[in-house]
Amino acid sequence: MTAFLLSLAGIPPLAGFIGKFYLFAAALDAGRAAAATGGNPHVFYALALAGVLNSVISVYYYMRISYHMFFQPPKPTLDGVAPAGLDVGPCLYGCLAVALAGILIFGIYPEPLIAQAKACAVHLP
Repeated sequence: MTAFLLSLAGIPPLAGFIGKFYLFAAALDAGRAAAATGGNPHVFYALALAGVLNSVISVYYYMRISYHMFFQPPKPTLDGVAPAGLDVGPCLYGCLAVALAGILIFGIYPEPLIAQAKACAVHLP
């Protein structure tokens, strides 16, 4: 769960970092294009800066979840009994392993996914 939260926060080498990197790079490129055509590039630069600041702030909230998962005792239920651990099977562990491998692989080697996205974007209106 912590690895998935770190990916959402945009920490390298996870896939969330690649997505945020391309998003902020596109905002900066749009700012440069606006400056080249005589437009106002400051709007795009401010948008990229706001995105980066929001990403930094989001790390705090995501890490609070991890903190509560690992360092806080479970709260008792309404009848005063501490909740028992979940009995999960190998299917859940397998699905989590595949998802974790996906965010690691696309974070380290994102080129096949990016090439597919660019190929699909050609057909958009």
